[in-house]
Amino acid sequence: MAESQSLRPSDPITVMITDHIKPEKAAAFERWLTGINNARSDFPGFLSVDVIRPEEPTDPQYVILVRFDRYDSFKTWQQSAAAAPWLTQLHDFVQQEPDFQYASGLELWFTRPQQERPARKPPWWKQVTVSVLAVYPLILCLNWGLTPLLVKLPRLVATLIVVIILSGLLAYPVMPFVTRLFQPWLYPRP
Repeated sequence: MAESQSLRPSDPITVMITDHIKPEKAAAFERWLTGINNARSDFPGFLSVDVIRPEEPTDPQYVILVRFDRYDSFKTWQQSAAAAPWLTQLHDFVQQEPDFQYASGLELWFTRPQQERPARKPPWWKQVTVSVLAVYPLILCLNWGLTPLLVKLPRLVATLIVVIILSGLLAYPVMPFVTRLFQPWLYPRP
């Protein structure tokens, strides 16, 4: 998922940033994280941020998922005067350079950050269960809400429109929300 040539400027983007924080700097990093997230939230194209905090205080690894409406919005933020002081301060807190991974579309539904202690992928049946819990009610709502609007269209065209809307909603915000909601079940602690 490293930054690649395949990402187009208009693609929605999720950036997964892994930071290994100096243990003695954890409290200062939390304050910094609040500040950069507040600054980022005012930036054009910003959608959301999720922070996965460390499980062990002795190895403070933070995983930050930042979503922008377009890849070029993220790059503009990263190179902006608003981001510069925050990104410069980051080096005071980290043990090593942050790891940036990029994904667009549905890639991050069930992927977890690579770690020294890799998390196991959820069993297939759990992934299917969570997907059905997201897709089924959404399909019911879309069919109920769109049928009056699409009734005069050919069935194949109407179905295509529903699939396009469904896919867009699943990519963001439905599946990220549902996987976060079911995270304790998908990724139980050992």
